[in-house]
Amino acid sequence: MFTAKAKVCGLIANPIGHSMSIALHDCFNREMGEDIIYVPLQVKEDLKTAILGAYSLGIHGMNVTIPYKQDVMKYLIDIDEEARRIGAVNTLVRANGGYIGKNSDLPGLLMLLEMEGISLQNQDVVLLGAGGAAKAAAYLACQEGAKSLTIVNRSGLAAEMLKTELLSYFPEFSIAVCTLGDVEEKINQYLPHRGYLAIQATSVGMYPNSEDCIVSNPQFFEKCDVGVDIVYIPEETTFIKNFKLKGKKVCNGLGMLVYQGAISWQWWTGKILSKETKERAMETLQKILNQRMNKEE
Repeated sequence: MFTAKAKVCGLIANPIGHSMSIALHDCFNREMGEDIIYVPLQVKEDLKTAILGAYSLGIHGMNVTIPYKQDVMKYLIDIDEEARRIGAVNTLVRANGGYIGKNSDLPGLLMLLEMEGISLQNQDVVLLGAGGAAKAAAYLACQEGAKSLTIVNRSGLAAEMLKTELLSYFPEFSIAVCTLGDVEEKINQYLPHRGYLAIQATSVGMYPNSEDCIVSNPQFFEKCDVGVDIVYIPEETTFIKNFKLKGKKVCNGLGMLVYQGAISWQWWTGKILSKETKERAMETLQKILNQRMNKEE
């Protein structure tokens, strides 16, 4: 239970009603006995005013998610090197005069993959998306020694821009780009091999649009051996179901949520969360998600 002296942290997003971050941080704060309250902060417009207002109100730290991970960078007093290289921020840490931007998506995704026994090393990776979360995944693939990276996005221009950014840091890395239309109509030209590791890094398929799938071509799910979806509501997106129908290895984004949230919490508090604390938080979130989905049915 928090007191009148509690530090306030929160989540900036739009929309925000589906998020499990509030429940996650409540788990961390209760278990660790921290006098912190974590609140939803829906920002529909004027992000700059929201950031300045949060600082004036004394808000200690914030997570940032869709659609603001890139736009928020303009309103910060500093950005750490990794977040700057990724080109996206998902955590704000209070400092003298404003907030410092950090990115816990990259280490959070790495921890999820390690937990699931999935290695990026020497893998041909297909990345679906070119936004904030996709940028972290792309950077991680290059950093962890993937064999190649193919960026697939609705907008070919956004994919090309991400490729250019990555090559400025990894000039020898093999990076290709194509559009979702290319995957639907000319998949053998753009994904000529088999055994790809696919990372779905957009919000497509998220509840309540659970029937949506970013790719409809059945060959895609045959060509890929592993499917990772950062969406965690529902537990099994159509993207995940399509992989399971082919008998492929899959994982959703719940673990990434927990791990990136734990890293943000540690930046705000200076304390370390144990493996057991994170596991209990994941179990709690899974129960909440199951209850929520059962009610909707």
